[in-house]
Amino acid sequence: MPRVFFCLIFVMREISDKHKILQTIPSQLIIVYGFCRCSFGYYSDAALTTVTAYLQLPKYMNSPADSSRNLWFHVDDDLDDLTLYADVLSETAPQINLEQFTSSIELIRRLNGNEAPRLILIDLNMPVVDGLGCLKHVKIIPHVSKVSRLVILSTNSNKEMIDYCYAMGAHYYAVKPSDPEKIRELLLKLVAISDSEPRFPVGKKQFLLTD
Repeated sequence: MPRVFFCLIFVMREISDKHKILQTIPSQLIIVYGFCRCSFGYYSDAALTTVTAYLQLPKYMNSPADSSRNLWFHVDDDLDDLTLYADVLSETAPQINLEQFTSSIELIRRLNGNEAPRLILIDLNMPVVDGLGCLKHVKIIPHVSKVSRLVILSTNSNKEMIDYCYAMGAHYYAVKPSDPEKIRELLLKLVAISDSEPRFPVGKKQFLLTD
């Protein structure tokens, strides 16, 4: 706990020195940055990069969320996986508007607008900020947490990891299928979820989409 307070004090001094706009920064960003310092390490650039992404879009939290039933976000550092899922989704559910990102930082920056996608697909294994780190940041963005279903995608079928992702606040978990037909079946499940009204929390029985 002392480390958390130390990080928050450092944050206020650092952001004030660098940006001279401390009084305009939402308190949530101060908390996020302090959390990042604790998560990534005091001297890690990942924390500053994450909050810099927030600061680049001053409209954060100033506008009501614009939720589109057909808007999905997908983050994965594997370009082949991004292409495969985009191709299968375009054939299976052409009404879905899919935006894809190759890093958690790109996704977080995009979420600082006033749009809240119905679904966010988060790959578990990514460099710099992995899927769990991404989940921690995304789930505390107010307009996103009210609308978006957070889906972890991973090749890891370990029960301990699945349970941990549930405990960390993910809404669904899918063990990544490699067969296009299995991917299509998964995406059809996700379309049905996307078309339904958000209800939180999601029960654990519904958490695992594929095994």
